[in-house]
Amino acid sequence: CVTGVQTCALPISGFEEGFEQGSIEGEKEGFVLGLSKGSELGTEIGFYQGFAEGWLSELRSNQEKRSEKTIIQLEKLVNLASQFSNTNRKDVDISDQLRDVRARFKTVCSMLRVSSEFEGSNISW
Repeated sequence: CVTGVQTCALPISGFEEGFEQGSIEGEKEGFVLGLSKGSELGTEIGFYQGFAEGWLSELRSNQEKRSEKTIIQLEKLVNLASQFSNTNRKDVDISDQLRDVRARFKTVCSMLRVSSEFEGSNISW
């Protein structure tokens, strides 16, 4: 509203209040979303690491099933999973890391002749 040379301060203060409130709400929403996605990611990486460590233990103790190529791939999977970034750093692309871990997991599953798909579960990676 303009009367002469004066301008109405109401829209400006309304914008500032709305912006401040939106920033607070957005931060809360972002925190909850980040916590949820981080938990999902940690669960997935932990599964891959546990899977690989379990199979390494089995193959090392059973000479009949032992395959050096498979053991090497399992060790690489354990290393990739354990080196996965557990903090949100701008200089690390976790999508590349996740793609590498998933690809290694599928390779290992193929070598072990086990399915990489989960049946009867609502978990989907």
